[in-house]
Amino acid sequence: MLVCSQYKRFIELITERNAEAAFENKYTIVLSTSIHFYDHTAQNYMQSICDDLKMK
Repeated sequence: MLVCSQYKRFIELITERNAEAAFENKYTIVLSTSIHFYDHTAQNYMQSICDDLKMK
């Protein structure tokens, strides 16, 4: 996975602590600054996490 470990751990903590409701209906944006070929994988992963958390 091309997402940094700090993001992955943060996402794990949200689930472990049942804090999903704190993110529901919040606005979000995911920015990518790299131009490597597979960076869209990380972008898609973060997009799916935001969708799972029911963010706008």
